[in-house]
Amino acid sequence: MQHCKTYPSADCGSDHLPVVCKLKLKLKQLKKWKTEPKLKYAQLVEEPETRKAFNIEVKNRFESLNDEGGREEGEGEGKVNSCWEKVKESVIKAAKKVVSKKERQTRWKWMTTEILELMKERKNFK
Repeated sequence: MQHCKTYPSADCGSDHLPVVCKLKLKLKQLKKWKTEPKLKYAQLVEEPETRKAFNIEVKNRFESLNDEGGREEGEGEGKVNSCWEKVKESVIKAAKKVVSKKERQTRWKWMTTEILELMKERKNFK
């Protein structure tokens, strides 16, 4: 707030006093989140070639994990979690490599060209 003033003599039909203020705002800039594109997982069910390529890719990645897995020391929950993370990461990378991405769909399916034309006509009348 930079400057504030009341008007006690204003006749506004209330026992309250009107206040006028001068404000200075600094708005925070919003971050735009980067979303990863979604994959067409249905493609693995529908297309046998894609499924075969995905299976081969995952198999190759698991073989490389087995080669690395024998060298890891330690027991318990930490080892299980690290193994799970490696398996999950290898499956996701294989899917990104083989499966295609979904196209973006328009959010407003109800907004047709006819509605847009009517909006233009209305704007012209104004």
